[in-house]
Amino acid sequence: MVNVLILDVDYRRTGTCSIGSDEQIEKLFGYKPLHIKSSGAVKKLLDERFKLNLSEDEFGNFYYEVSGEYKNLDFIVVDSITGLQGFEKSDIRGQRELFTLQDWGKLSERMHDFLIKLACCDKNVIFICHTKKLLENELGRISEVPALSGQTGDNIGRYL
Repeated sequence: MVNVLILDVDYRRTGTCSIGSDEQIEKLFGYKPLHIKSSGAVKKLLDERFKLNLSEDEFGNFYYEVSGEYKNLDFIVVDSITGLQGFEKSDIRGQRELFTLQDWGKLSERMHDFLIKLACCDKNVIFICHTKKLLENELGRISEVPALSGQTGDNIGRYL
Protein backbone atom coordinates (compact mmCIF):
# COMPACT_ATOMS: atom_id res chain seq x y z
CA MET A 1 0.00 0.00 0.00
CA VAL A 2 1.16 3.52 -0.79
CA ASN A 3 0.89 5.73 2.30
CA VAL A 4 -0.70 9.07 1.46
CA LEU A 5 -1.60 11.95 3.76
CA ILE A 6 -4.13 14.44 2.42
CA LEU A 7 -3.99 17.92 3.92
CA ASP A 8 -7.50 19.19 3.28
CA VAL A 9 -7.02 22.95 3.52
CA ASP A 10 -10.65 24.01 3.32
CA TYR A 11 -12.83 25.43 6.05
CA ARG A 12 -15.84 23.52 4.69
CA ARG A 13 -14.17 20.07 4.92
CA THR A 14 -15.26 19.28 1.37
CA GLY A 15 -11.89 18.67 -0.26
CA THR A 16 -11.93 14.94 0.40
CA CYS A 17 -15.66 14.17 0.26
CA SER A 18 -15.50 13.02 -3.37
CA ILE A 19 -13.03 10.29 -2.36
CA GLY A 20 -15.05 9.05 0.60
CA SER A 21 -15.32 9.33 4.35
CA ASP A 22 -12.24 9.78 6.53
CA GLU A 23 -12.39 6.07 7.40
CA GLN A 24 -12.57 5.04 3.74
CA ILE A 25 -9.62 7.28 2.92
CA GLU A 26 -7.63 5.77 5.78
CA LYS A 27 -8.34 2.29 4.38
CA LEU A 28 -7.18 3.36 0.92
CA PHE A 29 -4.13 5.42 1.86
CA GLY A 30 -3.09 4.39 5.37
CA TYR A 31 -3.86 7.77 6.98
CA LYS A 32 -6.99 9.78 7.70
CA PRO A 33 -6.98 13.18 6.00
CA LEU A 34 -6.13 16.18 8.14
CA HIS A 35 -8.73 18.92 7.85
CA ILE A 36 -6.89 22.22 8.20
CA LYS A 37 -9.14 25.06 9.36
CA SER A 38 -6.68 27.86 10.14
CA SER A 39 -3.22 29.15 9.33
CA GLY A 40 -2.03 28.28 12.84
CA ALA A 41 -2.97 24.63 12.27
CA VAL A 42 -0.58 24.39 9.29
CA LYS A 43 2.35 25.80 11.27
CA LYS A 44 1.57 23.47 14.18
CA LEU A 45 1.38 20.49 11.84
CA LEU A 46 4.76 21.21 10.29
CA ASP A 47 6.51 22.11 13.53
CA GLU A 48 5.01 19.59 15.95
CA ARG A 49 3.50 16.62 14.15
CA PHE A 50 5.79 16.30 11.12
CA LYS A 51 8.82 17.07 13.30
CA LEU A 52 10.77 18.37 10.31
CA ASN A 53 14.50 18.07 10.90
CA LEU A 54 16.96 19.85 8.65
CA SER A 55 19.37 17.23 7.33
CA GLU A 56 22.21 17.15 4.80
CA ASP A 57 22.94 14.43 2.27
CA GLU A 58 26.37 13.23 1.15
CA PHE A 59 26.48 15.88 -1.58
CA GLY A 60 25.88 18.80 0.76
CA ASN A 61 22.22 19.26 -0.18
CA PHE A 62 19.88 20.21 2.63
CA TYR A 63 16.41 18.71 3.02
CA TYR A 64 13.72 18.38 5.66
CA GLU A 65 13.28 14.91 7.06
CA VAL A 66 9.84 13.95 8.38
CA SER A 67 10.51 12.10 11.64
CA GLY A 68 7.25 12.32 13.58
CA GLU A 69 4.17 10.14 13.39
CA TYR A 70 4.16 10.61 9.60
CA LYS A 71 7.68 9.33 8.90
CA ASN A 72 6.34 6.35 6.90
CA LEU A 73 4.51 8.52 4.38
CA ASP A 74 5.14 8.11 0.67
CA PHE A 75 3.10 11.13 -0.48
CA ILE A 76 1.70 14.34 0.97
CA VAL A 77 -1.18 15.93 -0.95
CA VAL A 78 -1.91 19.59 -0.18
CA ASP A 79 -5.44 20.46 -1.31
CA SER A 80 -5.14 23.37 -1.85
CA ILE A 81 -2.42 26.01 -1.75
CA THR A 82 -5.11 28.53 -2.67
CA GLY A 83 -7.07 27.65 0.48
CA LEU A 84 -3.94 27.88 2.62
CA GLN A 85 -3.16 31.34 1.27
CA GLY A 86 -6.73 32.41 2.02
CA PHE A 87 -6.31 31.36 5.66
CA GLU A 88 -2.98 33.18 5.86
CA LYS A 89 -4.44 36.38 4.38
CA SER A 90 -7.33 36.36 6.86
CA ASP A 91 -4.99 35.77 9.77
CA ILE A 92 -2.65 38.61 8.76
CA ARG A 93 -5.42 41.10 7.96
CA GLY A 94 -7.42 40.38 11.12
CA GLN A 95 -10.35 42.80 11.44
CA ARG A 96 -8.97 45.34 8.95
CA GLU A 97 -10.61 45.68 5.54
CA LEU A 98 -7.53 46.36 3.46
CA PHE A 99 -4.19 44.63 3.07
CA THR A 100 -1.17 46.89 3.66
CA LEU A 101 2.21 46.71 1.96
CA GLN A 102 3.66 45.15 5.13
CA ASP A 103 0.88 42.56 5.07
CA TRP A 104 1.91 41.47 1.56
CA GLY A 105 5.46 40.99 2.85
CA LYS A 106 4.24 38.86 5.76
CA LEU A 107 2.09 36.79 3.43
CA SER A 108 5.01 36.19 1.10
CA GLU A 109 7.24 35.10 4.01
CA ARG A 110 4.65 32.73 5.45
CA MET A 111 3.89 31.12 2.10
CA HIS A 112 7.62 30.79 1.34
CA ASP A 113 8.22 29.09 4.69
CA PHE A 114 5.40 26.61 4.15
CA LEU A 115 6.25 25.86 0.52
CA ILE A 116 9.99 25.48 1.06
CA LYS A 117 9.52 23.10 3.99
CA LEU A 118 7.24 20.82 2.02
CA ALA A 119 9.04 21.12 -1.31
CA CYS A 120 12.35 20.23 0.35
CA CYS A 121 11.08 17.43 2.57
CA ASP A 122 12.00 13.80 2.03
CA LYS A 123 8.48 12.85 0.88
CA ASN A 124 6.79 13.18 -2.49
CA VAL A 125 4.53 16.23 -2.33
CA ILE A 126 1.59 17.06 -4.57
CA PHE A 127 0.35 20.65 -4.45
CA ILE A 128 -3.14 21.37 -5.77
CA CYS A 129 -3.90 24.96 -6.73
CA HIS A 130 -6.95 26.62 -8.21
CA THR A 131 -6.38 28.55 -11.41
CA LYS A 132 -7.57 31.81 -12.88
CA LYS A 133 -7.66 33.10 -16.44
CA LEU A 134 -5.32 35.95 -17.32
CA LEU A 135 -5.66 38.08 -20.44
CA GLU A 136 -2.30 39.08 -21.89
CA ASN A 137 -2.87 42.57 -23.27
CA GLU A 138 -0.08 42.61 -25.87
CA LEU A 139 -1.09 39.48 -27.74
CA GLY A 140 -4.66 39.07 -26.56
CA ARG A 141 -4.00 35.50 -25.41
CA ILE A 142 -5.75 34.04 -22.42
CA SER A 143 -3.66 31.85 -20.17
CA GLU A 144 -4.38 29.98 -16.97
CA VAL A 145 -2.20 30.85 -14.00
CA PRO A 146 -2.23 29.84 -10.32
CA ALA A 147 -4.97 31.66 -8.40
CA LEU A 148 -2.53 32.93 -5.82
CA SER A 149 -2.10 36.52 -4.68
CA GLY A 150 1.08 38.55 -4.68
CA GLN A 151 4.54 37.14 -5.34
CA THR A 152 3.52 33.60 -4.44
CA GLY A 153 1.57 33.22 -7.68
CA ASP A 154 4.48 34.49 -9.74
CA ASN A 155 7.08 32.42 -7.89
CA ILE A 156 5.26 29.12 -7.28
CA GLY A 157 7.38 27.38 -9.91
CA ARG A 158 10.51 27.86 -7.81
CA TYR A 159 9.24 25.38 -5.28
CA LEU A 160 8.28 22.58 -7.65
